[in-house]
Amino acid sequence: MEAIAESGVLKATANGEGKTRRDRHLQTARRLDWRYLLPDPSLREVAYVGRPEGTLLEALEQFSEAVTVVGPGSEKSGEFGVAVLRSRKRGEVELASSVLQAGGHLYWEVEGGRRGPSRRSCVAWLKQLGYDQIELNWNRPSFENCLEIIPLGEPSAATFVLSRRYGGVRRRMVQLVGRLLAKLGMLRWLMPCQSIVARKRAPAEQSMNAVETFVRRNWERLELGEDGPPNRLTSIVATPAFRASRHAVFMIFAKGSPEPRLVAKTPRLTDETSSLEREVANLRALHAVRPGGFDSAPRVLAYEAQWGSQLLLETAVAGHTMRPAVVRRRPKECGEAGIRWLVEVQQASAQRRHDPRGAIERLVNGPLNYFERVFPVTKEEKELIAETRRLVKPLESMEIPLVFEHGDFSAPNILMGEDGEIGVVDWELAEPQGLPAVDLFFFISYLAFARSRAEKVEEYLDAFRGAFFGPEAWAPQYVARYQARLRLPAASLKPLFIACWSRYVAKFLARLNDLGAGPRAKPEEETAEWLRSNRYFSLWSYAVKHGDQLRLAE
Repeated sequence: MEAIAESGVLKATANGEGKTRRDRHLQTARRLDWRYLLPDPSLREVAYVGRPEGTLLEALEQFSEAVTVVGPGSEKSGEFGVAVLRSRKRGEVELASSVLQAGGHLYWEVEGGRRGPSRRSCVAWLKQLGYDQIELNWNRPSFENCLEIIPLGEPSAATFVLSRRYGGVRRRMVQLVGRLLAKLGMLRWLMPCQSIVARKRAPAEQSMNAVETFVRRNWERLELGEDGPPNRLTSIVATPAFRASRHAVFMIFAKGSPEPRLVAKTPRLTDETSSLEREVANLRALHAVRPGGFDSAPRVLAYEAQWGSQLLLETAVAGHTMRPAVVRRRPKECGEAGIRWLVEVQQASAQRRHDPRGAIERLVNGPLNYFERVFPVTKEEKELIAETRRLVKPLESMEIPLVFEHGDFSAPNILMGEDGEIGVVDWELAEPQGLPAVDLFFFISYLAFARSRAEKVEEYLDAFRGAFFGPEAWAPQYVARYQARLRLPAASLKPLFIACWSRYVAKFLARLNDLGAGPRAKPEEETAEWLRSNRYFSLWSYAVKHGDQLRLAE
C-alpha cells in the first residue's frame, strides 16, 4: 500500500516502484491547484456533486482525507468543509449547498456553452443560497489542462495576462482595452472556461485565498511596504504543466496595479521542497556576489513553513516574456539584451582560482556518470557517453573561470523590460560555481528555435545546425564577444558546447527521477522513451557526432 500523509500526499519511498507512483501523483496533483484559492489548501472531508468526468474525482480521491460523491436524496446535511460541483443544474447547485457547512467553501467548474444558465445566473443563485465572497476565475485554457487560474474580479490580473506577450505601445493599448471591458462588466463574461469559488456565509469573517492571507497577515513583519498592505490583493495562480514541474506559482497584484508585486511558490506534494530550497539558496548566493545584488533577479522575502509544507515569497521581476514571437519581431534586441545580462552576471561572479579537474568531475562527469548508471542505455547511447567524455576531457587542464550559471536561460524564464533590459526568474536549476558559456549556448539555441518557428524535433535540429554548424553559422557573432569578455581559451569552446547538452539531458533525467526514490532508481519505460524523443537528447547526440563541423569562433 502507498504511504499517504494526512493531507493526502504520497510520502517518499526508497524504491523505483514508489518513485513511479509518486511521479503519477505529481501529475494528478496538478488537477487540484485550485485548492490554493481556499483559506486552507489541505483537503479534508470533501463532497463531490455532478458528473465524474476527467481526472478531477480521481485527484480528489488521492489527495483528500475523504471524498464522498453526493447524489439526489442524500441525507448528509452541513457535514463538509469543501464541496466540488461539476454541473449547471439548479437542483445540483442546491444539493451542493445543502451538504456544505456554514463557513465552508464551494468550488464550481462552470463549463461554457449555450445550454444551461449564464454565469451571471450562476452567481445570482449563489447569492440566493446565502453565499458571500463569490469569486470568478478564468481557468486558462481548460479545466483538465489548466496552465493558469486568473481572477476576474480585479481587472489588473486579467489585463496583465492578455497584454504580457506584447511590449511598448501595443501592450499599453491591450491593457487599455482590457480595463475598458472590465469597467463595462464584459471582461468576466468573455472568458470561455470559468470556475467559481464561494464561501457559505458564516458569522466569523474569513479570508479566501491562502497565499494572499499569509501576505496580508505578515506584511509588516516581512517589511513588504511602509504604507501597510493594499486594500485588496489578487493573484494569478500559474499551474505549470511541463513534466518536471513541482510547484504552484502565485503572481500577486495590488488593486489597480498593471504588474505583479510579489511572487509566491509552494510545492504540489507537501514534502517535495528540495527544488524550492535550491532556489532560495541560489538567489541568496546570487545577490551576495556584489553589493546590492542584481535588480534583474528576484529577491527572497520569506521561506517559511505553511500548511504542512513550505511557502517561498519573492519580489516580482517586471517585464513581458521573451516569447518566440518577440524574438522574431526584435531578434537583434533580444540577442543583445541576453548577451549583456550574461556578461554582467558572469563577469561579476567569475572565479578563476579553482581545481579544474575537480570542477569538471563535479559539473560534467558527475551528471554523465549518473545518467549512465540510472538510464537504461543502449549500445549506441554507451558510445555517445564515451565520446562525450573524450571530447570534454581537455577541460580538466584548461584555465577557465567558474561562473554563476542559471541552468535554464530561455523563455519563459527571461522577461523583457520596457527599457530593453531583461529580468531572469526561476533559479532552482542554477549552479553558483558553474561552467561558463553553457547558458550562452542554451540561449542562442532558443533564439534559433524562435526565429525558425521550430515545433518538431527535426525543425529544432535544423535551427540548431543553422546557428552553430557549417560556414553559414550565425552564433559566432555572439560567442566571440562573450569569449573575449570572459577571457575563455578558444580551445575550451567546443568541449563546453558538448558539455552543455550532455549535462542538460542528465540533469533533466535527475529532475524526473528524484521523487524520493533514491539515486539508483530506474525511470519507468515510458519516461525513458519520452526523454529519448526529447529535442535536447537529439541536440546532444548531433553535437557529439558532428563536432568537426562546429563553428563557434569567427
